Amino acid sequence: WWKGKVVKDKVVAAMQKEALQAHNEFVYILTALGSGIGHITVDYLRVLSLGFLGIKKMILNKIAEIDYNEPENIKKQYFYKSATIVCDSIIEFSNRFSKLAKEMAKNEKHIKRKKELEHISVICSKVPANPAESFWEALQSFWFVHLVLQIESNGHSISPGRFDQYMYPFYKKDIEQGNVEREFAKELLSCLWIKFNEIIKVRDKFSSLAFGGYPMFQNLILGGVDKDGRDATNELSYLCIEVTKDIKLPQPSLSVRYHNQCPEEFLKNSCELAKVGLGMPAFFNDEVIIS
Repeated sequence: WWKGKVVKDKVVAAMQKEALQAHNEFVYILTALGSGIGHITVDYLRVLSLGFLGIKKMILNKIAEIDYNEPENIKKQYFYKSATIVCDSIIEFSNRFSKLAKEMAKNEKHIKRKKELEHISVICSKVPANPAESFWEALQSFWFVHLVLQIESNGHSISPGRFDQYMYPFYKKDIEQGNVEREFAKELLSCLWIKFNEIIKVRDKFSSLAFGGYPMFQNLILGGVDKDGRDATNELSYLCIEVTKDIKLPQPSLSVRYHNQCPEEFLKNSCELAKVGLGMPAFFNDEVIIS
């Protein structure tokens, strides 16, 4: 049924004969004929702060402001309406997980696991439709967005970006209010790290050989400076290093931004992780890159 209908078939059909022949003879290589290429970091913080219901409201306001006297604005309407469909779809996607967790809880005999599943059901019914209010909710909301991006394009290099920056307020609030202990926060983070490694890109034969080990290039950045040039390292930065060292899995691809104000302890912990032999973290000099 899919023959002639997949992205790769359509791309190949549109290529000139000479270009296709050169590609088949490895004069040049296109590794994304049948999928997205990624190389993006989306605005996770917007979803955490507004939820998709909030984002949909913004979109509907944009639609209401469209001046239809300008013919080119018709395209804007199509774009905005497609964006509302995406919002509704992601909410429905998360609700499926909520319903599944609820059903699993009904059949679960272990009391602790039963309560955990019930809590998961509540969280998945809340986010990413609504703003996240706790560290657990923020992690779950982030994961739904990240997962949907992977499903949509079968892409790679879809990266969490400055994870410790947009996640820290939720972690800090829960720790200070006594809603969560550091060890449980670490457990949640460890679960997320394992989920990162569940994502595998469907590749063709050549790409499978070229990208041995099936790397997904999900780059997660720690440390660095803020918009005012001050050190941005926080407790979550350390925790991410710690989790990576414990889990010992190839994803996410960890990167550390270091600079003159970088805490010695953070740099030391990063070097200790490098000694483990995972090939992580990558080190980037903020002063050189920013200047």
